[in-house]
Amino acid sequence: AVIPVRGSEDDENPNALRFLGKKRLIDWTIDEAIKSKKISDIIITTPDEKIINYVNKKYKNVFTYKRDLKLTRFHISLDETLTDLFTNIRLEIKFEKIFILFIDYPFRSWKFLDMASDTMDIFDIDRVISVKPEEKKFYKHSGKSLIPIDKQFFLKQEKNKIFSETGGIYLIKRGTMFKDKETDRKIGHINIDPMGSFDINSDYGWELAKVLAKSIV
Repeated sequence: AVIPVRGSEDDENPNALRFLGKKRLIDWTIDEAIKSKKISDIIITTPDEKIINYVNKKYKNVFTYKRDLKLTRFHISLDETLTDLFTNIRLEIKFEKIFILFIDYPFRSWKFLDMASDTMDIFDIDRVISVKPEEKKFYKHSGKSLIPIDKQFFLKQEKNKIFSETGGIYLIKRGTMFKDKETDRKIGHINIDPMGSFDINSDYGWELAKVLAKSIV
């Protein structure tokens, strides 16, 4: 599993090392990755020395890689980040799949990681992402008025459902990282629960996360 963290130099509100409940934000994702039966190695990639030093001290079996600050920009793709990592890291790691996990989803359970891996194996697909189905009706603007994205008023069948990415789980099969077109990839999904889909993307989100963390043993 690869856990990319931008760090304090490129993040106006760095949270990775802030305490959320009884442990730091980054620990929530690392600990669940360690519990997973489908993950053999964990790599933290970040330009932040404080995060690297913290992880190296606390987690003896978690690897760290200091990536170039320019690769933390918002316009940089996951493929570029992974290419840099596996080109430069000096580790003998054999893998068939790569998880990319984001620390903004602290309450995501390891069970969903294993579910994603099983989904990839069963359906022989290139990528698996965590999503939630949207029961709301969505519209796009035509320039003159709003038009329903789906013309059906009720979206009951899964083939017609609309899904939104959430949960911060991306699973990629080896050899498919560099396919540029979405049509070149066979993408599957897992439906994640409400706690797993909770993301910290604002100060309000952080305050709410502190309340939720108290309810988790």
